[in-house]
Amino acid sequence: MKFGYFYPMKFRFAAPVLLCLVFILASCKGEEKSAQNTITPSSVEYAKHFRFTEENGQRIMEILSPEDGKVERRIFKAEKEIKKIAALSSTHVGMIAKLDAEDYIVGISDKQYTYNPRILEQIEKGKIIELGESSQIPVERIIQSKTQAIVYSGFGKDFPHQKQLENIGIQCIPNYDWRELHPLGKAEWIKFFGFLLDKEEEAQKYFDDLVVRYADLKELALQAETKPSVMSGNMWGDNWHAPAGESFHAILLQDAQVDYVWANTEGTGSVFYPLEKVMADNAQTEYWINTGVGTMDGLLDRQGKVEFLNPVKLNRVYDYSNAGNYYWEEAAIAPDKVLSDYILLFHPALKPSEKFHFYHQVK
Repeated sequence: MKFGYFYPMKFRFAAPVLLCLVFILASCKGEEKSAQNTITPSSVEYAKHFRFTEENGQRIMEILSPEDGKVERRIFKAEKEIKKIAALSSTHVGMIAKLDAEDYIVGISDKQYTYNPRILEQIEKGKIIELGESSQIPVERIIQSKTQAIVYSGFGKDFPHQKQLENIGIQCIPNYDWRELHPLGKAEWIKFFGFLLDKEEEAQKYFDDLVVRYADLKELALQAETKPSVMSGNMWGDNWHAPAGESFHAILLQDAQVDYVWANTEGTGSVFYPLEKVMADNAQTEYWINTGVGTMDGLLDRQGKVEFLNPVKLNRVYDYSNAGNYYWEEAAIAPDKVLSDYILLFHPALKPSEKFHFYHQVK
């Protein structure tokens, strides 16, 4: 507590003043003692679904429900940091890799969705176990992995057999990076893994550098002389699935300075349209991205009518599927690479890079 200057009055008032000072100082001590029991948030800049707090001098990470913002899980900074972790999502593997902590991973979901060479090598050596889909993993297999914690994509529910696992010392920790809307918010979950693996400095440095790189690319895109029109998504079943106007991908396209066809739609997930509407909305659209299929023959086999889409006629169709596993591991933690690809694709004269990180032309 700070004080202004104290100007003593006449001597006969010194005793009362001293008594007041004693009272104030005592109050301050009481306030300081009380403050030690309050929770004060730490720095999370973009992410909305986790935060750090401090209570009685101990750091805590809180996982927040995407539905109502309430605290879903509190994780205290372990005295003995986690050295063995099961990561059940490609994005989790990618973030752990950025911390140079692949050797901490003892379990993943499935190697067919894995790109990282070090992880694949460890699987072949039997040092990493394929656990399978989270809802169907036998408890015995998790125990066999000798993991100290299992990180899974949260859906607002406990992990299967969570109480049993935690009774034997295995933490079950939900991760909501996939519910973040800002590209940097999604990437900021590297701090979540930094906290768990006692690599907070490394996580903070990576994220700080990423913010600078992303801002530089966003500034570069502002120099574009045109804003080409872009459609995104593909047919699944009877409907076209595309990013809604407030979604993660729509923000990336906005930062790339393009005119996304469905930018004005509401929602943070996907929009669903019949093919007839897609054809009508894109009679003059210049580019089509995120087709979900890597070849034109594959696209036409799925839905022959797409040959009449304007981007197909213009030969401006692009996708990341040839680098699928790499994209899913890397894109969430490196949105600057996605933005770089978009700038190179839509504004090639600006040249943010000599080649694409993920995307290729669908032929």
